[in-house]
Amino acid sequence: MPCCFHILLVLVLIYFRSLSSLLYSRLPPILGYSVEKELKPKWEYLSLVCRFDYFEVVRFPAYFSYPLERVIKTRYEYLRDHKKAPISLVSVDDVLRFGDIDFAVSIAGDKDDGEEFLRYAKQRKKGAGVRW
Repeated sequence: MPCCFHILLVLVLIYFRSLSSLLYSRLPPILGYSVEKELKPKWEYLSLVCRFDYFEVVRFPAYFSYPLERVIKTRYEYLRDHKKAPISLVSVDDVLRFGDIDFAVSIAGDKDDGEEFLRYAKQRKKGAGVRW
C-alpha cells in the first residue's frame, strides 16, 4: 500500500502544479498536513473501506481537508450502515461538498430535513468516544 499512496501523492502534487496561480493560491492546506497522521489514514479509509481508486482523490483533492472521524467516516458509515446504500457508487465530491443537512437530504435521501442524520452523528460521537 505505501507504494500506491506515494504514487497518489506525486499525482496530486503534479495536478496542483498544473493549476493556474489563482487556483494554486486557493488550495486547501493539505500540502502541510502530516502524511502519517492525516493523509495516510484518510487514503486508507477511502481505498480499503470505500473501495475507491486514486482517481477519486485526483478529482476531489479537498477530500484530505475534511476531518476523518467527524465528517468522512460519519457520512460514509451513515450511507453504508444506516441507509444500506452502496457507498462505492456515490462520489467523494457528492458526499463531502455539502453541509450536514444538505448531505442528509440531497445525498442520503432523508425526508426529515436532516434530523435522522444529526441523531446518527450525535449517537456515533457519543458511542465512539471520539474527541471532535
